Amino acid sequence: MGSLYSDSLTVIPDYAFAECKKLNTVELPKGIIVIGRYAFYECESLEQIFIPEGVKNFSILRKDAYDWESDFTGTFMYCVNLKKVILPESIKEIPGQTFYGCINLSDINIPSHLEKIGMEAFCGCKRLKSLTIPQTVISISETDRKSVV
Repeated sequence: MGSLYSDSLTVIPDYAFAECKKLNTVELPKGIIVIGRYAFYECESLEQIFIPEGVKNFSILRKDAYDWESDFTGTFMYCVNLKKVILPESIKEIPGQTFYGCINLSDINIPSHLEKIGMEAFCGCKRLKSLTIPQTVISISETDRKSVV
């Protein structure tokens, strides 16, 4: 199990663990508040990740009307063996392509105060048979509505 322990660590930078082929389990420290874009992209051995309470979002990028990529994070994109994700209640948005191509994802909790599910957030998650979407969600992409609902 891979663990990161540091009281001063607050951000997992963009691409921090991208393509770490042998990383299989991650437990992030409690001080993390942001997980960057593509932070765990193509970690093909990653099976589960525990995200602590306090993480607020999956992207460092600013929201810019001209930056279409700001709505996509790809944080766990193509983690093909990812099976279980525990999201904290502090998450308010699952941005576009966060779990794109996670073909074995079958167990994920959706925070009860979630407000938005971005485009293709769960696209290609073939083993994800159901999601309980809280009433607080005010925006969900059509792609994901068709994929998992």
